[in-house]
Amino acid sequence: MTDEPPRERMERAIRVIRREGRKAALVEATVEAAAVLVAVDLLVAVVPLAGVPATVPVPDAVAPTPALAAVDTGAVAAVLAGLVVFVLGAWLRLRRPAVERFGAVNPAVAEALRTARDAVRADRESRMAARLYDETVERLRETSSLGLLDVRRVVVALVVVAVLAPASIGATATGFQVTLDGGSDATVPSSSTDEYEGLQEPSSVLGESEDVEAGSQAVNATVQSSGSGGNESREATADAYQSGFGSGAVETESQQAGFAEQERLEDAELVREYNLQIRQEDDQ
Repeated sequence: MTDEPPRERMERAIRVIRREGRKAALVEATVEAAAVLVAVDLLVAVVPLAGVPATVPVPDAVAPTPALAAVDTGAVAAVLAGLVVFVLGAWLRLRRPAVERFGAVNPAVAEALRTARDAVRADRESRMAARLYDETVERLRETSSLGLLDVRRVVVALVVVAVLAPASIGATATGFQVTLDGGSDATVPSSSTDEYEGLQEPSSVLGESEDVEAGSQAVNATVQSSGSGGNESREATADAYQSGFGSGAVETESQQAGFAEQERLEDAELVREYNLQIRQEDDQ
């Protein structure tokens, strides 16, 4: 037996009950906020939101280094969602008196505990009140505050965190995303890009260049046209081309400038592949 008055012992017991109630409320709110945080982070990483930037700028006064001038939008949304859930969950639990919560999980002492609390609030010091304090404190020794914590809710939240946290890290590392039409986008390197080793030398595709001898015969060509620009002009011009550009009627042949006749390219597939590579470079 201690020399502490019964009323002070009862007050100390009530303070312990309230402290245990706050601890249980904060633990439940924390694990729920962690579960929501990883869920939102995974959702933002997998499902892109149209019109939402990938990063959020950080003010220079807040950013410790220039490298942290911007943060990921998904991380910001996840942290904000976790804070909202934590504050809301803690507030809903703490607004209920801890004595009532303790009495709900320990019904054997619920009525005596409420009566003793009301007597303490009223500053009762009578012999009957002192006996009530002593009996209530003794009965509280047989109770437990573990019931204040919803173990099932805490376990479910921890399982959600354990499952979604690795998935969120993997989705962020691989760049996996789910589009709105049900497909998925992932950063997969193209095989054509891996095989491409840069533009080839022109000589390896078109052949070696050679000097071509210029012809010695001079040909006079005339084009007949009129200033009216009508159908008669176009017909006259066509007739002039078909008749050999004038009265001389000399046939001419085109030559491939800069390459000999015997070096004409015969591998059309190689030329097509070369053109495709050039177009791919232009698109990039």
